[in-house]
Amino acid sequence: MTASTSSKRTKRSTAIRLSLAGLALVGIGAAATTAAWTDNVFFSASATSATFDLQGSVNGTDFLDGATEAGAISFAVAPAAFENIKPGETRTTSIWIKNNSSIDAKLAAPVVTGTGALFTDAAQPLTASVAKTAGGAIAAGDTLASGATLQLTVTVVAPNWTDAKFKGSTGNTLKIQFAGASS
Repeated sequence: MTASTSSKRTKRSTAIRLSLAGLALVGIGAAATTAAWTDNVFFSASATSATFDLQGSVNGTDFLDGATEAGAISFAVAPAAFENIKPGETRTTSIWIKNNSSIDAKLAAPVVTGTGALFTDAAQPLTASVAKTAGGAIAAGDTLASGATLQLTVTVVAPNWTDAKFKGSTGNTLKIQFAGASS
């Protein structure tokens, strides 16, 4: 090997080493630049579902969950309110519903049904209705705010019975059912 060949190799080897060192520096710089422009941010939040609970009361003070029937509440009205009703008599009593939910409730019109001869007689049945004590019927879609209470008046009207079959009639039941949905 000649001196010039050896010198060329040394120069070439030095050039290759310098080139590799330069590439390594560029790679490190690129990696450092990428790391400097990378960032993460995280968010978290707790989630809870709303509560939904309609309650009823026959005295305006003690609110309870009634018998649950397909998303509705059903309460027995105090028996004394309508016992010993006479022909042609009108009787009223108050009941209350409360939205014990964390959200507003959209009410359905109450369903009033009666069983037994006094309510089911084809010719002369007792009639029953429910209205807001402040006035007006409960219409489907009325809203009861969360925590709000609504007083209602139940009215039962007896026709002028002349038939003896109505005397001392027992086994008669008035059921008022309220349904609500979250709004």
